[in-house]
Amino acid sequence: MLQDNRKTILLLDEPEISLHVDWQRELINHIRALNPNCQIIMSTHSPSVYYKGWTDKAYRISELFSPTDFSNQSVIISETYNQNDPVENIKSEFYKLTGNKATTKLYLINRLINNINSLTKAQCYEILNFLKHENIFPDVITFTTLISKLNNYSDAKEIFDLIENEIYSTLYKVRPNEITLNTLLKKIDSVERGIKLIREIGEKEKLQLRPDIISFSTILGKAKNNEEIRLIEETRKYFGIKHNEIYLNKLSFKR
Repeated sequence: MLQDNRKTILLLDEPEISLHVDWQRELINHIRALNPNCQIIMSTHSPSVYYKGWTDKAYRISELFSPTDFSNQSVIISETYNQNDPVENIKSEFYKLTGNKATTKLYLINRLINNINSLTKAQCYEILNFLKHENIFPDVITFTTLISKLNNYSDAKEIFDLIENEIYSTLYKVRPNEITLNTLLKKIDSVERGIKLIREIGEKEKLQLRPDIISFSTILGKAKNNEEIRLIEETRKYFGIKHNEIYLNKLSFKR
């Protein structure tokens, strides 16, 4: 307010604290109204702060830095990331199980994967190859969880495609479900890529998988203009997916 429209940077740490949700949604716009030349950098735990037209500017910390970058900057984070290799931890816990059924072992593996902050594509393959060696066949939860731990779309899509190829899961005849699809959609970086994925999957009768309203809501979060919104709406209607209140609220914010 005191900068008289001069170029400046405003750093905010969790500005949503004690703010009503409606105020959180308008916070960025109010600041920019005071000074449109102000660059705003903030940390937040509330999606409401960036929900109204700023979702494409929001990043998870894990998407901005590698563990190595973190380690060079913070002793605390360094200690966290320098823990034992997560894949080795999974193997270690697996070998502690004696006499348990394969389903019980897989349940434990899925829980261990879920507790990991992030994985690389190479680590995902290492886990899958380890399970294959131990005659443990991953289920849809295994693949969905692995996808959720990857930091970019291309890697996540490669793991997703393994389900259809049945390289690791032949005996279970595993098929992706809506949760798997929506987890993958969270990794997209553009509306075009999201629409392409939905159409590609919809054309594969073998998968027997269709998007739901959560799928389109996730893609809508990436929309930057009316043309992209129009494309999303056309695709939603093509698949015959009915909107809900959450989707309509997001649509009104985007417009």
